[in-house]
Order: sequence, then C-alpha cells, then structure tokens
Amino acid sequence: MVAAQGGHVKKVGVIGLGTMGRGIARNVRQAGFEVAVYDINPDAMAYQADFGSIPAERPADVAMGADLVISVLPDGPDVLQTMLGEEGVYHAAREGMIHADFSTVHPHVSIQLAEEAAKRGVRVLDSAMARGKNEAENGTLVLMVGGAKEDLDAAMPVLSKVATDIHHCGPTGSGATMKLVNNMIGGVIAAVNIESLLLGIKAGLSPETMMRVLTTTGANNAMLQSLVRNKVFTRSFQPAGFALDLQYKDARLALELAGDVGASMPIGALVQQLRSSARTKGKGRWDTSSIATVWEELDDAIIQASAQADDAG
Repeated sequence: MVAAQGGHVKKVGVIGLGTMGRGIARNVRQAGFEVAVYDINPDAMAYQADFGSIPAERPADVAMGADLVISVLPDGPDVLQTMLGEEGVYHAAREGMIHADFSTVHPHVSIQLAEEAAKRGVRVLDSAMARGKNEAENGTLVLMVGGAKEDLDAAMPVLSKVATDIHHCGPTGSGATMKLVNNMIGGVIAAVNIESLLLGIKAGLSPETMMRVLTTTGANNAMLQSLVRNKVFTRSFQPAGFALDLQYKDARLALELAGDVGASMPIGALVQQLRSSARTKGKGRWDTSSIATVWEELDDAIIQASAQADDAG
C-alpha cells in the first residue's frame, strides 16, 4: 500500500517559503508531520528549521521519502523547473507521492505536470489558494483543487491544517482555472471600488460616509474592507500583502486563458492596463491596492481617511 493513500501521510515537503509558503510550512510542521523544506533564500529555511523542519539542498531532496509535496511558487515556469528540472522533485519522487501545487499558474501547466507525473507514478493536485498572508499564517486559506477526488481525500490530513475551505473543482486544471476566475473578479471589484469612491470624493462626500453607507447596501463587498479601508485609506502600500506584480501576472494568465477558450474580457483587460501603468511607475512590488494611486493622479484627489472620521465603524 502506498504511504500517501488512505490518509496515511507522514512525510511532507514544502517548496517555496515566501509570503504564503512561510506560514503553510510552519503550520504543517506544527501539526506533527515530518517536514522537509526548500527555498532559494537560506534565511527562509532557517526560520522553518527553528520549528523542526529539515532544510534541503535542492528540490529533489524534498521529495526523498515524501508522501506529499506542496509547492508555493511565483509562476508556471518556476513550477515546471522545480518539478521537472535536472534536480527536480519528480526525479526523486516515489510512486504514489502526491504533489499539491498551491501556485497560481495557467491550467495548461497543471495538465502538463499531471501528464509528466503520471509517467513516474506521481499524482498531481492543482491546489490554487486564496486569501492572504494572515490566513496563510493562521491556517485559514481557501484551496481550489483540481484532480482526482481520491487524491484530494488522501491529502486532506495535511491540507486541512493550512486551509479551512477546500473545494474540489473538477479534473486536473480546474483548480488553476477557478483561481484565475476568482482573482479576475477580485481585481475588477477592487478597481471599481476605487473609481467610484473617487467620484464621491470629487463630488464632496467624505470617505467615511461612503464606507458607512456602502457596507449596508448591495454594493458591499470584501474589497471595501481588505483593500480600501485597510490599505488605501491608511496609505499602507508597502510592504505588500499581495504584490501588484503578482496580481498583474495572475490577470495576464486569465487573459491568456480567455484567448485560449474564446472568452471576451474587455473590463478585465482595461483594469490590467491600469496595473501596467502603476508598474511603469515603479510600484510592482507595492501592494496591489496601489493601483489607487493611478486614478488619484488622474483625478487629482486622494482616497484617505479623514483626520476626524465620523462613525464609519
């Protein structure tokens, strides 16, 4: 019987220990699993070693004896190189190992990984994540998973330690596709929040009044809190919770997918142009909320909490 089947996961590897991977790896280790970690940043591995994880010298070493490997990497090429490269995970993986890729990638990458993995007896779950750094630290992420349901069931003892909402979206590639849909919606909603609030400010409304009203109407949305109130109001664009460069990449993948399947996305493409403008101004590593500064320059106005706020709550 393969060790990863039937929920008998004991050894876990985590590759990519940045903003999101840091909390994910720590939570897996603190849940009692044996954990090997790899990152190009030695300090990131040293942090995990303090919790008992074992730093690896190369990605392949993470796979040695692992039942499950989680990857949390910036983009598709990074995932392909880390898994299929000369020192990649799949070369050292044992038959039956599960690879859960938390990275945001084009679904074609997930399908390619699954095809290559199958040749080695490795099973792949595209396990795209949602929510942010705080949720990664607290183990309350959302996972959108594509792949075989039985493989998801086998990985659940670990995945349930890093996420509270885990959705099986369908066959391989479905999780990656769902993530692109999710991020496109979130990005467009964030943009229209900023645009509309600037309209109100230019017309004489205070930001606090608008927030108090909007959070009680059908216009209410999560971005009003997480992005507008917490980031734009307070001008907290650095350090980034979710970097503009990463959201730009995610939207690029969504627009590429739209071209592949023949879906029109004029609104999404327009918002992407605004991100591009912010990036040309050197704000790529700023929080994604920094696209507000592009509108603010155009409108000669700023979305900022008043010194004496009313009862916005």
